[in-house]
Amino acid sequence: ITERKGMEETLERNKREWERTFDAMSDWVSLVDLEGRILRSNRAGEDFVKVPLAEIVGQTCCKLVHGKDEPIPGCPLRKMVQTHQTETAQLQLPQADRWLMIKVDPLMDEGGNLIGAVHVVRDITERKRAEEKLRESESRYKELAASITDVFFAMDKELRYTYWNKASETLTGIPATDAIGKHLYELFPDTPQTR
Repeated sequence: ITERKGMEETLERNKREWERTFDAMSDWVSLVDLEGRILRSNRAGEDFVKVPLAEIVGQTCCKLVHGKDEPIPGCPLRKMVQTHQTETAQLQLPQADRWLMIKVDPLMDEGGNLIGAVHVVRDITERKRAEEKLRESESRYKELAASITDVFFAMDKELRYTYWNKASETLTGIPATDAIGKHLYELFPDTPQTR
């Protein structure tokens, strides 16, 4: 009895440790069945859907996140059920002005049968905003560079051209499509090399 009691205590301690680890994650991680019903969820789910953990279990992601009874177009869980492979999707939630990265990994039983999935949701809103700012900045840079009437080009540290404006095309007779990606000495082999 003492030995069995010790094993039960060890199992219970391991279970609590696993739950603490699971709940410490900032990504929403849940175990779902093949219909998308949430069987278990970490605490991050509460932050994602603003619903208490006890009310998350038994619900579907479609209902909690999208407010729909049916899977949305491009649902990675539906795709994973068909492919039995890990599937990912980036989804925008316009009503919450959020972007989510969803990854769904198949969960198999001992016989290799698909029984559910590990469903991971990560908020990528800040990354998407940064990408949009970078695109806007690049667009402004290209507009500015295109408006310069003097010869203007840019190179990387290996002396390969990364930008080549119209004035550069006019002066050299080399179109930007032929110059970008080329090394300085490829385009102008007579250029004196410095050390």
